Amino acid sequence: MTGLTVSRRQLHLLSRQTGANDWSFPFRPPQWPWQSGEARSRAELAVRRELESSGLLVHSGDGTWQADPLLGAAAVLLGSWTRSADLVYHAPEGTVVAAVYSDGGHGVRVVGADIAGDEDLRLDPADPTEPFGALLDTVPDRSAGSSVPVRVPARKGVLSADGPTTRRATEDLRIARTLIESGTGMGRIGATVRSAPGASEHRCPRLVAFVDSSSVHIGGRYELSHSGGYATLAPAGRTTLINAAHRMLADTSVAA
Repeated sequence: MTGLTVSRRQLHLLSRQTGANDWSFPFRPPQWPWQSGEARSRAELAVRRELESSGLLVHSGDGTWQADPLLGAAAVLLGSWTRSADLVYHAPEGTVVAAVYSDGGHGVRVVGADIAGDEDLRLDPADPTEPFGALLDTVPDRSAGSSVPVRVPARKGVLSADGPTTRRATEDLRIARTLIESGTGMGRIGATVRSAPGASEHRCPRLVAFVDSSSVHIGGRYELSHSGGYATLAPAGRTTLINAAHRMLADTSVAA
């Protein structure tokens, strides 16, 4: 199956037929006319005709309708997923929101420009065993930064100068500020699991966060983690982030 682009209403119209009226994080379903049932019916009919005219929904002749295989799979997985991995990436040129929904045997990647809105969504098949690589494919590729790992005080996610005044601590704070101030993007990867479709969702309590820096001397990608009032920035290439995300998912699965 090749990828395709659909409107949120097109995807929601079909996902509702599979029981996925509400979508799971990070996407929210689109708004429909609420003034009257008639207004909503007209809107749904217009969306159905869009699907028909684009060949994404075909009448099979026996009274049933056949959806495009990828669109149909996405509509089903939005309701039947047991694992979902997600990424939100912010950069000056725009935001990327992506998720891979899977049921263990099949997976689909959904990509948009925001969590909720009218922008279209991009659908692509995804390997259910490697969702995090598929997520990172949606953002600019960056090599690991060249700085040594640094650990600095942080309050509520903000770097703080209220720490040791040793030479190493001062240098770590300088490096951390350089990386943040020269940032070209910031992302976070999360995961949610459930034992079966419709069962309670278990959201991983921690995220895998990363920062992209354009610093001339130490620029690149860094994993950003917080623990015990400190923030750590460590060089992180693609493999490092994928491995960290798999550990996060394993922890979530155990907790569930």
